[in-house]
Amino acid sequence: MTTSLILRPTGQLTETQVAMLAEMDSEGDAGFDFVPLRLKFPTGGSTGMFMLSDGDALKAPIEMIVVAAQRARAYWPSKKTLGKPPLCSAPDGVTARFDSASEQVKVALTAEVRHPALSIVDPEAAKGPWQCAGCPLADWESVGGGGRGQACKAMRKLLVVVKGWSMPAILTLPPTSIKAWDTFVSAHRQKGKAYFGTWLTVGLESSTNSDGTPYAVVSVKASDALTDPEAAEVMTLRAQFVDLVRSMDLSADDYNTDDAPAASAPSQADEDMPPF
Repeated sequence: MTTSLILRPTGQLTETQVAMLAEMDSEGDAGFDFVPLRLKFPTGGSTGMFMLSDGDALKAPIEMIVVAAQRARAYWPSKKTLGKPPLCSAPDGVTARFDSASEQVKVALTAEVRHPALSIVDPEAAKGPWQCAGCPLADWESVGGGGRGQACKAMRKLLVVVKGWSMPAILTLPPTSIKAWDTFVSAHRQKGKAYFGTWLTVGLESSTNSDGTPYAVVSVKASDALTDPEAAEVMTLRAQFVDLVRSMDLSADDYNTDDAPAASAPSQADEDMPPF
C-alpha cells in the first residue's frame, strides 16, 4: 500500500476516516493478493461511462494518470466466443500462447484463416510460443467474411491511476482506440515528454462504421503536469506494477464488445476499424 498524495479519496476526511486509511496502509497487502479492477468499454456506442469489472460504472470523462502502457494481442475465432478467455494471446504483443485445450479450437477450425497451431498434432507443442510477427491472423483481411480487419486483435493495455482511487486499475483499449492513444503518446514523445508525466482527461467519443452502427472510441487530452512529489509516486508505482501489466494474461473483460459492429474496410492499416 502507499501513503500516496495521488491515491487518496478526494474531499474532506473525518478523523475516523483518516485513521482507517492509516490502518489500511499499515496492513498493506498481507490479507489478499491484489487483483486490479478493469475499466471496460461500453457497448452499443454509449459514451457516458466506463463499466467496471465489479459491476459498477465510472462516469466519463475520467481524470487519471497512465502509469504504464503495453501493446497486446488476442484472438477469438468468432463473435460467438467473445466473453471467454482468448484462444491465443500475447500479453507483450510479440510472443503468444495458444490454448490447445480450449473448446474454441472447434470454432477456430472453421475459420477462413487458421491459426498455425491447428496444424500441430501434439497439444503441448501447439501451445507455442508463437511469434505474432508473421502470423497469418495478424494480416489484414484475415478476419474473414469479406472484412479487411485482423482476426487477431491488437490492443493497448494501460495501468491507470484514477483520481481518488486507492490502487491502480487496468484499462484495455480495443483496436478502434489504438490510433487515438498512439497518436497522443507519439506527440508527447516527440516533444520529449512522458505520457506518465501528466494528468489525463480520458473520455469516450461516438463513431460509426460504414453501416451506420455506432461504437465508442477513446479520447485522450493532457491536463495538469505532475508535481515533483506526484511524479516520484508514479515512478514508484511503475517499479512496483510494471511487470504486472507487462505479463498479465488477457481475459474476456479486455475485449468487451459483445455487440460490436461488423468490420468496415480501412483504407490503410493505421485507420480506425470497428472490431469484427
